[in-house]
Amino acid sequence: MKPLNHPLVPVPGPGHRLPMTLLHLRVRDCFLRAAADIHCGGMSGHQAAEWLHKRIGIYRSGGWQRDRIAEECPQRLFGRVEGLIWAALKCCDNVPSTRTIRRKLSPVYSWPTV
Repeated sequence: MKPLNHPLVPVPGPGHRLPMTLLHLRVRDCFLRAAADIHCGGMSGHQAAEWLHKRIGIYRSGGWQRDRIAEECPQRLFGRVEGLIWAALKCCDNVPSTRTIRRKLSPVYSWPTV
């Protein structure tokens, strides 16, 4: 895919992420934070990050293979942590590291500027 070369669209230089990529990562982070808030009550940030990382890995290697082509979250995942993981993986199809998840869950995390 050729990059869009238009004078009104800023193209970041080498080593910088595209604005759409940053948006996808921000939305993924919101889903991860929601999953931690709902399903990791009472855990420390480190424990929650490890638990989420493990659950994301399990779902990505199993059910995600079947569910990734769905346009909407499958009905069987509603109300479960896998539903939020499905939404996070739809934004960015990789398993974030425990360290990345812990940084995104921390209350002092600041969003990167676009």
